[in-house]
Amino acid sequence: MKKALLISCFDAWYKKRLEPIRDILITKGYHVNVIVSDFEHVEHKKIQFKNADCIYIHVPPYKKNISLRRIRSHLFFGTQVKKYIEHYQPDFLYLVIPPNNTALHCGRYKKTHPKCCFIIDIIDLWPESMPLEKIKRTPPAWIWRNMRNNGIELADLIFLECARYRKELSYELANKRSLVLYLFKDQSEKERCLIQKYIESAEREESVIKLAYLGSINNIIDTDGICKVINHIKRNGKNVQLHIIGDGENRDRLIHSVEGTGCEVIYHGIVYDEIEKIKILVSCSFGLNMMKKDVSVGLTIKSIDYFAYGLPLINNLKGDTWSLIKRMGIGINYDGSCKDAVFKCIEELTTQEVKNKVLNVYDTYFTREHYIKEVKRCFDVYDICCNGRI
Repeated sequence: MKKALLISCFDAWYKKRLEPIRDILITKGYHVNVIVSDFEHVEHKKIQFKNADCIYIHVPPYKKNISLRRIRSHLFFGTQVKKYIEHYQPDFLYLVIPPNNTALHCGRYKKTHPKCCFIIDIIDLWPESMPLEKIKRTPPAWIWRNMRNNGIELADLIFLECARYRKELSYELANKRSLVLYLFKDQSEKERCLIQKYIESAEREESVIKLAYLGSINNIIDTDGICKVINHIKRNGKNVQLHIIGDGENRDRLIHSVEGTGCEVIYHGIVYDEIEKIKILVSCSFGLNMMKKDVSVGLTIKSIDYFAYGLPLINNLKGDTWSLIKRMGIGINYDGSCKDAVFKCIEELTTQEVKNKVLNVYDTYFTREHYIKEVKRCFDVYDICCNGRI
C-alpha cells in the first residue's frame, strides 16, 4: 500500500485544511498518517483534547508570538518531522507551512526520493506577513525565507491560501505549478437555518452601527485604523458598538483604544459554541477585517467566518478580499486616506439583501464541498494519487 504523510505544525489546520485531503487520499488507496505539534498556538498551552486521526509531536512551549522561544519550538518540530519522514518513507508528502523550516526538511527528502509526490500548502508568508519591516531585512529573516523557497523549488505542486501570495512569490513560482485553494468553514444545516432566520427577523437600528471583531487579537491588527473607521462612522451621525469575540496579547490595547473613541465595547471572550457565535455576530452590521498595511495577507480566516454569518466587511486588506468586496458589493474597502464620503453608503450595506449576497459569496467559494471539489479537480488534472506522483 502506498503511504502518504500530511504535516502541519499547527493542530488547528487539521480540521480546516488536512482532513478532506486525508479522506481523498484514503479513497485513492493510500495509508495516511498526519503529524502535528502538541502545542496550541492561540492560547499558548499544551493541547488537551487530541484528534484520534493525528500523531502529536511534543514541542517546547512559548508565550509570545514573536520570540526566540517560538523559533526554538518550530526548529524542534522541524527536526522531529525530518526523523519521522526518514522512518516512514512516504510516497506522498503534503506539507502545510509555516513554519518554513519544515519545507527545507521535506524538500531534502524529495531530492533523494524523486518519485515521491511533494505538495506544499502555503497558508501564511513568513517573514512577509510580519508587521516589522526592520526584522524582514535581517539575516535571520533571509534564512527563514530561504528555507521556504528551497522547499518550493523542489515541490511538484503548490497550493496558495490566496491569490495575493502568487504576486509575493512570483520569482520562485515563475516555472512552478501553483494553484489558489481557499480555506473553508464548515456550516451545518441547523446553523445555516438559524443564520437565515436571524437575518430575516432582524430589525434595522437606524442610529447604531454594530461592528464585530472575531479572532486572535495580536500584533498585526490595525488598531489605529479600526479607531479611525469608528470615528468616520460617528461623524456620519451614527453611534457605534463593537462586539469582540477572541483573545490575544493585544486585547487590552484594542479595547482601551476603541473605548477612547466613545464607542461602546462588548467583550465576549473566546466563544467556542457556534450557536452562541451566530447569535452575537448575525446581529452585527459589519465585520472588521483590518491589519497593518505592511502585512502580506490577501484573505483571513475571520473574513471567511464573517461571510458564513452573512456579515458585510469593513476591510483594508489588498488582494483577494479587496477584489471580492469591490466585485460583489459586500462591504467597504478602506485605504486609510478616504474621506467620510466612503461611509455615507453604510446604510445601503446593512440591508437583508446585502447579507444574503454575502452568504452567496460564502456558498460559492468557502464551503467544504467547494474545497473538496477543487482538491479533486487539481489531483485529477495533475494525475496525483493515481500514479503516486505528478
